[in-house]
Amino acid sequence: MVGTSYSANPNWNFVGALKQALRSDVVNYAEDGHGPILPMLKYLQTDAFKNTPPQVVIWEFPERYLPAQNDLGEFDPKWIAELKKSRDTQENVALNAKPSESPNRAQN
Repeated sequence: MVGTSYSANPNWNFVGALKQALRSDVVNYAEDGHGPILPMLKYLQTDAFKNTPPQVVIWEFPERYLPAQNDLGEFDPKWIAELKKSRDTQENVALNAKPSESPNRAQN
């Protein structure tokens, strides 16, 4: 789980509700006060992500941040360019995935 204060603040118990709904443990990399972009970029640089990448990442991204500009000065510009480049090659990954045998319910 990566995101903003909505998922970082323990008083709102978003991660607890998510754990209960998924019936699975959830590791929370959300940060208070940094928006959705910076916590994700920081998470992508962690040893945890590099050494044992997750099967699924839930990214809490409030709609109001979509047009926002972010200061990415603390990150290597070459690394940011690589991320943007891979975005273009991964564009239709979900569309190319094999359809589920039971599309109306989650697979266990």
